[in-house]
Amino acid sequence: MHAAFNTGLQHDKGPKKRVSDTYFDLKINPVSFIPKQRHAEKVGERYLDKIELKKFLHLLNQASRRRSMRLETSDPAP
Repeated sequence: MHAAFNTGLQHDKGPKKRVSDTYFDLKINPVSFIPKQRHAEKVGERYLDKIELKKFLHLLNQASRRRSMRLETSDPAP
C-alpha cells in the first residue's frame, strides 16, 4: 500500500503527467502513519505446492469471472 500511494504522489509531479488524463491529487501518503508490524512482515517458511497453487489460481479465476459478470449485468449509473 505504501508503494502504491508513493507512486500516486510521484505521478502527479512527473513529466509524464502532461500526457495523462489521470490525476490522483494526493497530498500525503496516509499509509506512512501506520507503524510497521515487524511480526507480520516475517517471511514464511513454506510455499504453496503444485496442488495448492492450482486450487488458488482456479479460485482466483472464478472470483474474477464472477466480478466481471456482475459488472456486465449491473445497470449503468444515470
